Amino acid sequence: GVLPTGSWDPRGQGTGQFAFVSSREGYIAQPAPRGPLFTSNGGRTWQSVAFAGESTSLSLSKGDVVVSAERCPTGSVGTNRCVTHLGTFPLGSLTPTSDTVIPSLLAGSTKVTPRVLALSGSIGLAVEDSTLIATSDSGASWRRVTNPCPGEGPGEVQLASDSRWYMLCGRGVGMMKAYNWLYKTADSGRTWTLVAKGSPLRNVGAGNIGPYAVNAFGVSSDGQEMWINGGPGFLEVSSDGGRQWQFAGTIGAKTNITGPYFVSVGHEVWMPIEFGGLVRATSASSWKIVAESSGP
Repeated sequence: GVLPTGSWDPRGQGTGQFAFVSSREGYIAQPAPRGPLFTSNGGRTWQSVAFAGESTSLSLSKGDVVVSAERCPTGSVGTNRCVTHLGTFPLGSLTPTSDTVIPSLLAGSTKVTPRVLALSGSIGLAVEDSTLIATSDSGASWRRVTNPCPGEGPGEVQLASDSRWYMLCGRGVGMMKAYNWLYKTADSGRTWTLVAKGSPLRNVGAGNIGPYAVNAFGVSSDGQEMWINGGPGFLEVSSDGGRQWQFAGTIGAKTNITGPYFVSVGHEVWMPIEFGGLVRATSASSWKIVAESSGP
């Protein structure tokens, strides 16, 4: 099989997070209390990683793998006694070189522990309840930043650079439909600009993301190419920084994009296609079939 390079949080698919640096080397999370696993041979064998707690994210950061995990004293899951740890692992290492705690900035007033939204190099973004917090020193210190959508749960985040971030927030209305808001900041979260909106009453187009609930969101490194997975058969693309959107219904002349598994990998996108194929894109219009089976 072909394994993508990067990080994946396949929400709702019943599996854990992934972080791969090649087709042979990568990490996969497991349900608590078991820690992540590492493979160096494409998944034929796995080794246990020493990092306790329930893994909540896996990210690649300048050659290291960063794991976030929630740890709770026995019998106190769901209380404000739980804490979120960040562990940094050099590739192939089974023990972390650092283990830091994301502090609560709400003075114990919430039972929601901080949840990591995105990590890139020394930059990270997390949310505690509806409070958005950021780090610029690999988790050694955290500060509050403006949350562009406090009334909605922060959803997908992409950190295109140290200061240029994208956040996509949504409010579901059922039947795979939702209201969505795409925001951009160029000053590390101090101010945000609304780039586009999505309404369950409108189709994709100028300034409109479309009517579907967002399962995953990706941004190219220059912020021009964007991808949104709105469910099986509904992959949306933009090539002008999120202003104009359209459906990518086919790749080439015949390949249907139907799989629900969409993978935003750093600044690329990977997605399975009908009958077992796998495609990769670095722009909204440039697709490469990486692997494709001959039949169902």
